[in-house]
Amino acid sequence: MMSKILHIEIKNWQEFVKELNENKFARIPANDVHSDSYSTEPKCEYLKPTEFPNCCAFHKSIYDETAKWIQNFPNCCEIHRSLITKKWFKKENYLNIPQKVVDQVSFSEFYIAENISKDSWFENITDYIDYNIDSFGIPDIGCNFYTHSLNHYLKNTEWSEELFPSWKKNQLLEYTDNKSNFSDKFRPKFSDLNKTFKKWIQLFPKLEAFNEVVNKIEQNSPLTHFLYEPRYNKHTNLTKYKTRTKKELVDYLINLSKILLSTFDSANYHKSSTQKELLGYEISILSEEHRIKQEELVNKYKQEEIKYVKIFKAWLNNEKEYIRELGPLLKTATLQQINHVSIVDRSSTVLPELSSNKVDANSLPTVVILTAIKEEFKAVIDHLLMPIEIKNNDTYYHRGTFEFESQQIANVIVRECGTNNVNASQETERAIQYFRPQMILFVGIAGSRKPNDFSIGDVIFPTKIYSYEAGKSSKELFSARPNLSSPSFSLEELAKNERNKNDWKKLISELDNTNIKADLGFIASGEQLIEHYNSHIGKIITEHYNDTSAVEMEGFGFAHSAFRQGKDTNNIQVGVIRGISDILGNEDYETETNFNKRPSNTKILASKTAAAFAYWLIYKFYKL
Repeated sequence: MMSKILHIEIKNWQEFVKELNENKFARIPANDVHSDSYSTEPKCEYLKPTEFPNCCAFHKSIYDETAKWIQNFPNCCEIHRSLITKKWFKKENYLNIPQKVVDQVSFSEFYIAENISKDSWFENITDYIDYNIDSFGIPDIGCNFYTHSLNHYLKNTEWSEELFPSWKKNQLLEYTDNKSNFSDKFRPKFSDLNKTFKKWIQLFPKLEAFNEVVNKIEQNSPLTHFLYEPRYNKHTNLTKYKTRTKKELVDYLINLSKILLSTFDSANYHKSSTQKELLGYEISILSEEHRIKQEELVNKYKQEEIKYVKIFKAWLNNEKEYIRELGPLLKTATLQQINHVSIVDRSSTVLPELSSNKVDANSLPTVVILTAIKEEFKAVIDHLLMPIEIKNNDTYYHRGTFEFESQQIANVIVRECGTNNVNASQETERAIQYFRPQMILFVGIAGSRKPNDFSIGDVIFPTKIYSYEAGKSSKELFSARPNLSSPSFSLEELAKNERNKNDWKKLISELDNTNIKADLGFIASGEQLIEHYNSHIGKIITEHYNDTSAVEMEGFGFAHSAFRQGKDTNNIQVGVIRGISDILGNEDYETETNFNKRPSNTKILASKTAAAFAYWLIYKFYKL
């Protein structure tokens, strides 16, 4: 196992200890930290090119440019010139940098080629890139030559689309671009994050009901709020935490404010209050309103911070109005006495590290739901408690908790990924790598080929998903070469069991059609928007996939990608749920009385019924 030794120079121990006591962490300037570089290994089947690095213009230029730079190092710039004063610095230790850089670029080329087709390609390759970056030590002398050269290789090397799809190349380029262009001016400073955090905690309403949870937040290290989930690198044997930017921290605090305030149940809390206690609470509310207004006048809050200031003010004003309406009722009625509900108990699902009571939010299963269009997205997001926007690698998701019958069921991540199988496949892979869910679903609408089996609003849970475009097309003949996917067995069995029950309809909002049903069936998925039964594609489906009940554009790409997972992410429940929004045109049906293949608002209705059945399956699968 690799060991890494950090040499840390603390110039003023008294200041260091003081800062540590005040903030529960202390800052050490980067120039005062040193670790040695180390050699990397290919970690793959590697064949060294003949006459390397003079084997080609690319490798030769890497070596020559780095060698030219190392001649002037450390007098190449002011930052590196300052290294001369360090006790550990010896230029001879860096004379191998040109060979190290070109070796590691070559290793990376082979590693990428070997891993690009694997299910866990992105994690494997980015971990290997990070391993190479880490090997340059602290400070990372020469690392910029490695990252820029690797970036150049990815941009300019011609690959076949089948071997190295452009979407994979773009994803890796985005990653290496960030590594190449990142500078200290973009690096979050813990001192700035701590000031932002302290401003928030200082402003949070100081009411007795919140005292315990706020005290525990203050007693714990603020680092828990500054950092994202850790990531372990098998090559370095290191676990790293990504730090939130200042804006990301403010967004996090805004969402945390909403969640903490929402856990306080005013009606329940005040049921046992006397009129005197209610008056005392109203005075506390007025005092907090005044204090926050004063803080807003005195302190400078940035535009994004004003959002949580407004949330606190709005919440306090709402509490004040409620108390003023409740007060007179106490004069004429005796309220039933019940036990107080502790705010800390209710917030245990929000901050699991602060309380050991009840359900830990991190213990809830994670479910990812992908949708293609806005109507589907809205129908899915409407079932979540206080959904919040999250951003991962410039991709936007929404996260919330699904509750049903007073029980928290799952943490749900929702993404509107756009239409077609290519998008669905890419977004599925990303979501699985980012969130490691226990279940992933694609929820949306479809067109029915068989209106006697599936009509407007009905829900189909496909047990087979055909890719109808797979085949051989000759001059006069299309020969199908069936390619299909299917859901997880456990989900299929659950859908089969629940389809004939009406309980799932309780989750449909504004239901006005009690005849809506759910059933199993087969769907065909491809890149064509099929509107007529006897269209060119419609005829292909009739001839080769005639047992198809509905058609859509994302299910196969989604399911195919979801099942092509490595051992770390292969234990996932996978399913597609579709609501019927329209009927394919067909002369045999169009002559019937009152037939309408696409009534108004059917996208919304079909999206709602599909979402309802999806959440019912989640509920039945995970309920305690």
